Amino acid sequence: MKETLKKWFTPVCLLIIIFTQLLTYYTKNEINGGLLIVVPALMPAALKSFELKNISVKLIKSFEWAMVTIAVVGLIYVLWSTM
Repeated sequence: MKETLKKWFTPVCLLIIIFTQLLTYYTKNEINGGLLIVVPALMPAALKSFELKNISVKLIKSFEWAMVTIAVVGLIYVLWSTM
């Protein structure tokens, strides 16, 4: 039971973040960019908890680099737009 909870905890939290941000956008018409940047930053960690046997290591590494790049560029944008 503990292993299942550990495996699903981060992905469920990321889905909750996305859902709350969509709900906030529809109700108040505003988006918290800093909170949305957390999703691509934590996505590789969330996928590491799953055992992805059918996907090549090169593809997983490319996905990790893409998510980190999106997170860094998004963080720079959020910091730049709040100054």
